[in-house]
Amino acid sequence: AAGDINQNFTTDFLVDLAEPPAPAAHYWVVDDETTLPADLTAAAAAHNIMRVVTWKTSKHTGADPKEVIPYYLEKYGRYDHTDSFEYFDIDTYQLETPTPDFDAAETLQPLAVDFGGQLQLTGFALGNAGDVAQVTEPQANSNDLLWLRLAWQKVGDQPEDLKVSALLYADNGQLVSQVDKLLLNNILQVGSAAWEPGTAADTYILLPIPPATPPGRYSLELAVYGAESLTRLPITAAAGDRLPLSPVTILPARQPVEPAELTLALPVGQEPLPGLTLVGFETLPGESVSAGSEVWASLLWQAAAPLADDVTMSLLVEPVEGQEATPISEPVGLAGSGYPTSQWQPGEMLRGWLKARISPTLEPGLYVLKLRLAAATDDELIILPIGEFQIEGWPRNFEPPAPQVEMDAVFNEQARLVGLDAGAAQVAPGDTLTTRLYWQAEAEFEQSYTAFVQVIGPDGRLYGQMDHIPGGGAFPTTGWLSGEYLTDEYAIPIAADAPPGDYQLAIGLYDSSTGQRLPLSRSTCQTVSCNEGDDAVRLPGLTVK
Repeated sequence: AAGDINQNFTTDFLVDLAEPPAPAAHYWVVDDETTLPADLTAAAAAHNIMRVVTWKTSKHTGADPKEVIPYYLEKYGRYDHTDSFEYFDIDTYQLETPTPDFDAAETLQPLAVDFGGQLQLTGFALGNAGDVAQVTEPQANSNDLLWLRLAWQKVGDQPEDLKVSALLYADNGQLVSQVDKLLLNNILQVGSAAWEPGTAADTYILLPIPPATPPGRYSLELAVYGAESLTRLPITAAAGDRLPLSPVTILPARQPVEPAELTLALPVGQEPLPGLTLVGFETLPGESVSAGSEVWASLLWQAAAPLADDVTMSLLVEPVEGQEATPISEPVGLAGSGYPTSQWQPGEMLRGWLKARISPTLEPGLYVLKLRLAAATDDELIILPIGEFQIEGWPRNFEPPAPQVEMDAVFNEQARLVGLDAGAAQVAPGDTLTTRLYWQAEAEFEQSYTAFVQVIGPDGRLYGQMDHIPGGGAFPTTGWLSGEYLTDEYAIPIAADAPPGDYQLAIGLYDSSTGQRLPLSRSTCQTVSCNEGDDAVRLPGLTVK
């Protein structure tokens, strides 16, 4: 039972769990991370089944908030089922072997990765849950769990509790699995805002690998963010706010997956090719999508036997009036590049992802979404209609604006910053600075970029920042038409501890997945700094008093 339970508390309910009915062996453990592994080892001696009592109505409700007990029991065994009662639940775990040594030291790989000057990742370990022989390998089975332990140290004075995201990505950038956890210390189990600088704490994560995830190579990444603000902390020594932690190999599922185990947005159940069934779509583009937006589709396939040829899939759109269809995605393998259809096992169910981009040149209106299957030679095999959806545009403006501050700063031959309205020339600490940017599209974008405005102090430090997709998300760069002008407004909070002095604004564009900024390729500026090769335009003239 999780929590510091009075050992005189009745355990009569355990009698019915023993076979034959008799007082079952039971142990009281405290959710102290320093003693818990040894306590679990003692409790598991000569047993291969363990049951955890979770109280619903007592002072011990909410014990083990860091979920350390499930972490260890899944690492050395497997969750089986839960029996629910009025005042408690009993979770049953099947151990891989009797008497596992939960106290065996995990070898943490040392690191020193700083997140925003507030938190440092000092070590990690990961492995395949339920497989003791491979607990140090960065791999896991499909439809199973990956265990992950993270060691942290607080280095700043962040006034907000922090959370960590463990993120698993496929090689095409698709997010496959995610777990978010509040950072808590041991014993007191309070959030990081209450920690003293120098406090060390661990996070214990069980990351589910969804059923039908195809075998192959994936990337495990981490992000740290504010629990209330949801703002991610930047990685101090690298670009971006996501840390590529480790590659992870996903292995085939231990047991076959049945269609009934999956939730489908659109069941299909058709056999487009002999021996190949499209079970359905887990996700589809919405009924309405914006021009230039990126959309994903998740499909589930099942083959009666390996296919003789490797099949690819792609998406097309066709106006309902019946004009020519337009491809909106590149051909990819049905289960990704790492697991071609010629290698599939009979009866195996697998998931595939399609990333599509709605070209800004497509006229707004109603379209039919179609799925195209082709051989590896790109010979078309079949086209399946999927459904209808609306492509939305926005009013296009090709008339030049009249900004307060004019400039001509071209980023990567794609986006021209033609000027800005700088707002107030003087602000106080804690104020909000309002700024309006004016962009012109020089060329079409294949990728969405995030625009940023930073407030840089006289000491070179950052005292305010706002990042967003242009137009507050309404005008993604992938939707820009060459020659059009766009207006982008910002309201930037100035830090309460901003010292008095002369400040400057830094403005630019970056890839949010990598943090890489677009460089200035051409520039002609009078009152601002915008030199070729720089990754931001810098505008002086802001005073903080």
